[in-house]
Amino acid sequence: MKIINVLILLFTLTPAFPGHSVVSKNSDIDLSLEWDTQVSRFLGNESDSRGPASFCPKTDGGKLILDQENFRILEFDSNNTYSGYIPLPSSTFNYIGQKNDEYIILLDTLVSQAMYILNFHGEILNEIDLEGRYIPKSGFITGLLTGDDGIYVEISHRYSVRILNRNMKDVKRTIVRGRIVSGYSSVICSFSGNSINISRQPYNSDNHSKTKRIFSANTINRIIHVQDYTNGTVIIFSEVEFSKSYPYAVEMQRNTIVFLNRNLEEKARFYSYNMLGLMDQKTEFTVHTDGTVHQMYYGETGLEFYSWKRGEI
Repeated sequence: MKIINVLILLFTLTPAFPGHSVVSKNSDIDLSLEWDTQVSRFLGNESDSRGPASFCPKTDGGKLILDQENFRILEFDSNNTYSGYIPLPSSTFNYIGQKNDEYIILLDTLVSQAMYILNFHGEILNEIDLEGRYIPKSGFITGLLTGDDGIYVEISHRYSVRILNRNMKDVKRTIVRGRIVSGYSSVICSFSGNSINISRQPYNSDNHSKTKRIFSANTINRIIHVQDYTNGTVIIFSEVEFSKSYPYAVEMQRNTIVFLNRNLEEKARFYSYNMLGLMDQKTEFTVHTDGTVHQMYYGETGLEFYSWKRGEI
């Protein structure tokens, strides 16, 4: 996920962080899959290199990994034990989601430009053209979102479009400002310098929560992911520290994972130093409903998964 929503220029002083717990190291590896034997990648010379484009958590705590180069979805249980694969008809899918461990949602934004609904046996139940009302180009899609009232796609990190209802049936498309999260509400984010503005509002309402600010010790260069969990909201962003002397090279990069309560007040903060690489990747982070944050990282020897739990603080 890239920068979410509209950018707003803000000029602020750097205040001290609010009180929170900090874990400044990576978590242990939950799962590692060896390149070219357990999971596939494509190393391009005159085209983009790519590995598994996306993944999503299952309701039971497991995960689905879109190993599209091998025409399959890998399934793992809550103990990160391999439990099988689901065949795919194509290698061009680039987003994956699921609903109630019953339906799998796939997007192909580049070739067929369609959304596919599958069961867990790999049977295609429905196919929906993406381009149309509110989606001028499928390449503008920046996220696949599961809401309380159906399935949405995020467009250009600015607004969300409802494609299916909660019963996975086609509906007349509606638009929601910002990124839908849960409880029929969306989150509006913007950033500049070392701070992020974040607020929550009911769908398409002018009434929204008081805007809160999240600060970083360094320059924020993108918002990666925002998602609700049972007790609050998680926002994940990338920050960069530059040298103070010419040529002002990057000295440090890290992903910052911030847990917020329902009032968007910061309660905890973790750091991941596993940064997005050169291979094309659509989903870096996901959040389970219990608040566990998962990261998929392209390591040197294989695909690696990490997790951070709010309850560990």
